Amino acid sequence: MSSNHRRPAAVATFREITELFTAFLKGPFRQQATEAILGDGDPAGAFARLQRAMRGHRWPGAPGGSDLAGVVRALDQRTRDEGLHVLHGWDFRAQRRPSDIAPVLLAGYCERALASPARLRQAIAILIDQYFLQLLMLPVVRAWDDGDPDANLDAVTGLIATLTGPDGSGHATVNDASTLLMLAVAYYHPEEAAYDRQLDRVRSLDGAHSLQFARACAPIMSGHLRWGLRFMYRNDVGIMRADNMVDYPWSVFSLVALLREYERLATSSGAPVASGVPAAPSMSPAPAVPAHRAAAAEAALDGLSPDPWAFIGKCPDFLTAIAAEHDTLRELLAAHRLRLLDDFEACRVRASGYAPLGFSCNFLSNAVVANVVTAVNGDEMPPLNVLFSCERAGDPGNTAAERLATALMRYAAGDPGRLGAGGVPLIVYDRRDAAHFHNAVVRTLSAL
Repeated sequence: MSSNHRRPAAVATFREITELFTAFLKGPFRQQATEAILGDGDPAGAFARLQRAMRGHRWPGAPGGSDLAGVVRALDQRTRDEGLHVLHGWDFRAQRRPSDIAPVLLAGYCERALASPARLRQAIAILIDQYFLQLLMLPVVRAWDDGDPDANLDAVTGLIATLTGPDGSGHATVNDASTLLMLAVAYYHPEEAAYDRQLDRVRSLDGAHSLQFARACAPIMSGHLRWGLRFMYRNDVGIMRADNMVDYPWSVFSLVALLREYERLATSSGAPVASGVPAAPSMSPAPAVPAHRAAAAEAALDGLSPDPWAFIGKCPDFLTAIAAEHDTLRELLAAHRLRLLDDFEACRVRASGYAPLGFSCNFLSNAVVANVVTAVNGDEMPPLNVLFSCERAGDPGNTAAERLATALMRYAAGDPGRLGAGGVPLIVYDRRDAAHFHNAVVRTLSAL
């Protein structure tokens, strides 16, 4: 960043930041803000008031007169100074950042897509929640600024639980801080060194939180790469690697964390390491495979899927900076190869049930937009975390993930203006892709 940027005034401590957000998220504030934004019920006026409040970070009836704007702007400037712009998206056509933050743009999409004025109240409530979720990306990337980052991430997970609790709209987009951190980082940031700096911070987490992060990172990163491999790189892994060099270290880190947990579970009868946060949803395994080990194997399979040759084979030249970590990954794969191959069989695509290897998305933020706009129009949408693991026939809520994946793809393909370059949808769910990627991992690991 240019030295001409003026540093903001010192921001509050992490604890003070979480207390500030708690004051906005817990209690009647959001319901009162929804009523104030609605006014006389005219949709145009309501959306105008909503976007004005979002732009200025100033809300009617702010709890205790809290200055949300000052803290948000200071945290955002600190984060921008490090190369991450978590409140703004990127306009790929104009090759610049939009002037408005993402929640303002999302409110505009929802205003245009609102099917009925009868949905206005719920739409405003959901969008207020989404605004605060976007703001929570600031403390989640700043969790290393002061105090214990592991405890700070747990605090953000607690804020997400409060956000999706009874005081808001009831709509949940993500479940935990790890997924929110990936949502903040796994997007286009022109200053590529920012990705490495953030990953170095993630490496400092304890084992339990590294594992929690890996459970989100592996499927999100692999879904991004699978989409690119099919639609951008025409199945040329060489071009994909050259265009995504900053992404692969995140996948390697996640795979090592997942396979260390797999090794622990495969050689003991212990339960998964507790992290103080809700575990990611897991698949129902084949009867012979212990559930927690099956979940670790499934997540590792997902992480390996876009480019098993880069992860299972000799360390590629573009990963020499993390060669030691890559060696650890290969050693874990070799040590447990036969057991992994057996457990991967339980993840094979079946005649029914959701297959996560079939879901791909250029950026997870596109899935967030689809999720929210669809929910605004009355469809019940589960959090995106359900997309990260299998569902088998007979599972409770068996159809939730497949219904969500199908709804997201339908939204992405439903308007020519939402299509990417070349007219391709930005979100795809294709069970044939799942079979293809599964087979590629199995063949590559079998040859190790």
